Amino acid sequence: MRRSIIILAIVLAACSAKPGGDIESDLDQRVQAGGLSGAALADAYVDRGLLRAATKNPDGALADFNAAIATAPNLAEAYVWRGVITGEKGDKTSARQDYDRALAIDPDYWFAHGAVGLALAEAGDDDAALAELARALELGQPHRGEYFVREVRQHQIVQPSRKGPPATGTSTQKLSVAASDHLALYRIVRAQIFLKRGDKDAALAESRAAMAESPESLPAQWNLVRILVALGQCEEAWRQMDAIGKSSGIMFYPPKAKDQCPDFVKV
Repeated sequence: MRRSIIILAIVLAACSAKPGGDIESDLDQRVQAGGLSGAALADAYVDRGLLRAATKNPDGALADFNAAIATAPNLAEAYVWRGVITGEKGDKTSARQDYDRALAIDPDYWFAHGAVGLALAEAGDDDAALAELARALELGQPHRGEYFVREVRQHQIVQPSRKGPPATGTSTQKLSVAASDHLALYRIVRAQIFLKRGDKDAALAESRAAMAESPESLPAQWNLVRILVALGQCEEAWRQMDAIGKSSGIMFYPPKAKDQCPDFVKV
């Protein structure tokens, strides 16, 4: 099954968070220590659920989001994340029910509006998706600098060497899910809808806005390349592709690149 765009964003944002690592151990201790209750405990369950989602453990993530809801039944965020996981597992009806529960708790919750918009886009209801994603973007702008979870762990590592002094360095684990990444996702989906409709100017404007929302977002970077290629703006697309390759080590060739921009293919 194709991974949902939200799950893909979580995985990309948390690609250095490894099962059994420092972050997972710390989150386990936070949940199990017994010193938390109510909203604080529910938040800890959500954080661990996001780590489990990022490390391809959807059943564990679902268990944590269920626990968060049982602990704090009015935590709208937990319903949205549970909906994301149930939708990823194929139960779109239950996913939508969870998004609606979140909106019943908080009718202006931008993240729930965004989840509904993405679900509508996936279902092919483009008009409703555009409206819902626009609403999510409007409500979400004041939260642009916030994080759903942000955990960073660093420790020194020593690598023995038979030819001289041991090499030293720093190992970093990171679990970071930012609101700005999700706002960028909403613009990416809107751009794809506009492109499908032939509104190239709107598609490009939304793609540039996605980059402005989250300049380091790989989905936003890739999407801009795809839109530029589709519009035949090959020189700028190549510059963007080259920047992606240098920063991430990944060279991404969008669909139809050979047709629209044949000079891209260097191999």
